[in-house]
Amino acid sequence: MAKDKKRVTSKRPKVKSKAKSRTVMKKAHTKISIKMPVMKGNVTSSNLLVTFDPAHSGRAVLEIQSLLKEVKMNAEFVAQEEGLFLLKASNPKEIVKKLKVLCEKSPKKFNSTFHYIPIDTWASSNIKTMQTITKKLGEKIGKTEKWKMNLNKRHYEVDSRELIVKLTDPIDRQFVDLKNPDKIVQVEIIGKNAGISLLSKNELLEVSKIKG
Repeated sequence: MAKDKKRVTSKRPKVKSKAKSRTVMKKAHTKISIKMPVMKGNVTSSNLLVTFDPAHSGRAVLEIQSLLKEVKMNAEFVAQEEGLFLLKASNPKEIVKKLKVLCEKSPKKFNSTFHYIPIDTWASSNIKTMQTITKKLGEKIGKTEKWKMNLNKRHYEVDSRELIVKLTDPIDRQFVDLKNPDKIVQVEIIGKNAGISLLSKNELLEVSKIKG
């Protein structure tokens, strides 16, 4: 008698359904929707400046909102320049103090934002007007305190070195220290407007310096 022939069965590999594959692909390509805040104010209605990566403004908004929530503070977005948000808060210096402490503890939370700068007053960016203000702020610096000036400008053609010389000249205080000052005269020029502040070391947040 002939031996029984063994049946040979080939197992076909399981194929995932096309519908399921399409669903997975859709999920992979879904983008997070970021609702940008409505900004109805102008430069001079702000008192807190935040610089950010202009290629990721949406991420920067979410980061600012998340950080403010974490330190239990509030601020309103009022205007925007390229790489710069202008916000209004009831106590911008207190916000920056708290954010600086947070940045020192958790620097990885600051990825898209770089500088947090309170503004005391806005004035014309006319040099004589700014000199009047820097002179008054200089009088608030203790005679034995160390100080320096920070200056940033946008849409303003005067040379930065020339500006610093002219704006520091009215300040009658002897001890200049660029590395470890007790007080900082901060000048932020945006076209015809100048935001000027007198800050202590813990009232200015420069993320890159903390991250090293």
